[in-house]
Amino acid sequence: METALAAGRLVAAAVLAVQCAIACSDAVCIARLAQRSAAGAHHEAADLLASAGAPGAADKAEQLRRILDLKYAAEYDDRNLSPSEIKALVDRTRRLHGWMTEVLETAAR
Repeated sequence: METALAAGRLVAAAVLAVQCAIACSDAVCIARLAQRSAAGAHHEAADLLASAGAPGAADKAEQLRRILDLKYAAEYDDRNLSPSEIKALVDRTRRLHGWMTEVLETAAR
């Protein structure tokens, strides 16, 4: 995501941000609940994340929902996301990734 963004490949950065956010959610859910969402609808992953019991999980689940709202446009739609939409998407994913790192480090102690 960061490499694509730095290279100006904005569509690639958006797609990678979505995938990173999903992986972050899975990692927290596996660490906290010993399960991940296997549902076809990715928004169900946000519901599972909200129930993970980690500090701030409900807020991060809402961030994930906002990221997922742009998933179709980033990956399949004929219209490209605007640079400001991509920036917001990447920023949300960075915050989610930072939080995931904190949760996993705490769980490892």
